[in-house]
Amino acid sequence: QNHISEKQTSMGTMEDMSFNEDDPKYRPVAPHGDLEEVADNVYVIMGSHVFVKGLRFGLTMTIVKQGNELTIINPYRLRQEVEDQVLKLGTIKHLVRISSMHGACDQYFIDKHQCTYWDLPAPEGKLPKGDQILKDGGEFSIDGAKILMMENLKAPECVVWIPNGGGTLLTADIIQNGRPRPHNSWGGNLFNRAVGFLKVPHCGCPAFYRTNVDIGKDMYKPNFPRILELEFETIMPGKSNAPGNN
Repeated sequence: QNHISEKQTSMGTMEDMSFNEDDPKYRPVAPHGDLEEVADNVYVIMGSHVFVKGLRFGLTMTIVKQGNELTIINPYRLRQEVEDQVLKLGTIKHLVRISSMHGACDQYFIDKHQCTYWDLPAPEGKLPKGDQILKDGGEFSIDGAKILMMENLKAPECVVWIPNGGGTLLTADIIQNGRPRPHNSWGGNLFNRAVGFLKVPHCGCPAFYRTNVDIGKDMYKPNFPRILELEFETIMPGKSNAPGNN
């Protein structure tokens, strides 16, 4: 099994058991929906991320249940009643960042739930923050999962395939569903239209995302043939509309 059972503590140490959710270092709760099951033991919550005042983008959190343990991908803070819905499924044991452009609410979950933090390789000259570092083909908290590190990107990113529901592909930015999302602000929708995020679906196409591609290199040829070798019934991007539209 690829299961990791013990907490390793490079962040949010077990010695520091005090937690104050009102601490200003944690982002406030942004508008979001309720827990929804989209495949066998795979759940999502449609939510949002406030970039600046008036500019709020849709964001989708995915929760995968294995036994009594939960793995959360693309996390953000939840209203307490929705967090309680999640905790009825099991214990939050693993938190996963699959895009270097995400992670604003990671520390909240690490401090509150003392979970194992799976992070991407750190940019050159910086130390990794994670308890576990994601690697191409490496171990993961979910049995049978496959990790594909994306190539030719300045900021590390990966996609995760899990066998649930005939195969489910979990992505962050490189594959998105650009349909307007229920928790976007008016400004967020306008920004998405301006930079090309409303294409359905799109694969890192907008100029805004292409700034992450190494100069003179191709983000498609080394990555998408590998993704398409995987068999999956569902794609759950970190930026996505209702699962039925993916």
